[in-house]
Amino acid sequence: MSSNTAHKWRFGARPKLSSKSSILCVDEDEELLRLRKGILEDAGYAVLVATTGARALELLTDTQVSLVLSGHMVRATSGNALAAEMKRVKPEVPVVLYCGHLPDSLAHVDGFINNEESRPNFLALIAGFIRTHREHVERTLAS
Repeated sequence: MSSNTAHKWRFGARPKLSSKSSILCVDEDEELLRLRKGILEDAGYAVLVATTGARALELLTDTQVSLVLSGHMVRATSGNALAAEMKRVKPEVPVVLYCGHLPDSLAHVDGFINNEESRPNFLALIAGFIRTHREHVERTLAS
C-alpha cells in the first residue's frame, strides 16, 4: 500500500472498488467475516464487511454492490429483517442468508446458502446469484 493510500485510509476516505463484482458480507462474528472475506477475495471478488445492520445499510447505500451475504442474526436483528431494510434501499441487489439452518422465513431474501457447503459449491452459488443480478441489471438498462 502506498503511503498516499495509507494516509487516505487513516483519515476515513473510502477506497474505490475495482470493476470486479463486489460482495457485502454481514455478520456479527468478526472472525467468521475475516474467513469469508479471505475465501471470496481469493476467488476474485471485492469484499466489504459489516458487523452491524446500520453499517451494512450505510455501505449498501454508498457503494455499488453485486450481492449481500448476511448471517441469520446480526446484532439483535435477523438477516431477514435486515434484508427487508436493504430491499427498500436497493431492491435490485440480491440478499442471501448464509447460516447453518434454513430460517423460518425467507420473505425478504433472494436465497439461502448453508454454511456447511463445500468451498466449490459455496463459490458456485455466489457466482450464480451475481450472474443473475448482472443479467437483471443488463435487461433493465436495455429496456
